Amino acid sequence: MRELIRYIAALATLVVAAAVDARAQEESPTIWQAAASDDIVRLQALVEEDSEVINAGDNFGNTPLHHAAWTGALEAMQWLIDKGAEIDLKSDQQWTPLHWATRNGRLPSVDLLLKHDAEVNAVGHLGQTALHLAAKNEFEKTVSRLLEAKATPNAKDINGQTPIHLAALDGYTTIVIDLLENGGDIE
Repeated sequence: MRELIRYIAALATLVVAAAVDARAQEESPTIWQAAASDDIVRLQALVEEDSEVINAGDNFGNTPLHHAAWTGALEAMQWLIDKGAEIDLKSDQQWTPLHWATRNGRLPSVDLLLKHDAEVNAVGHLGQTALHLAAKNEFEKTVSRLLEAKATPNAKDINGQTPIHLAALDGYTTIVIDLLENGGDIE
């Protein structure tokens, strides 16, 4: 009987320890949360614990830099880049941080990535470049910045659509004109 009581006590200790550990993990922000929320102190602590996390992908392959670009966390983006984050790593859907910054209308993030030589013509899983995303979402200034960085205005996605097609479909004439003036073709 005594052995059974010891066994149950040991098992209860393990269960409580596991619950405490799970709660600590829930309360402790991940590297991706720290990046997205511009939490430099937490980023530093996590990278000091394990330098490999700087380019670690989440469940969808998005790195801390993807998350920071997605939310426009400029300080975190700069810190990650300074610490060696790979600027053009692709997620599972083949998006780079530039895709996320563009898709979410984060012009300062786009500028920062371009300043650090992000691949402006990187192609996502649907064949879309950042320029496709900017044109489709009516981000006029972002379209201009991407064109200045030598984005290809005639890149075709998997449906054969160029950024001009996407902008024209939604009636974004200012973007269509900008693309045409920068070598875009309506064919």
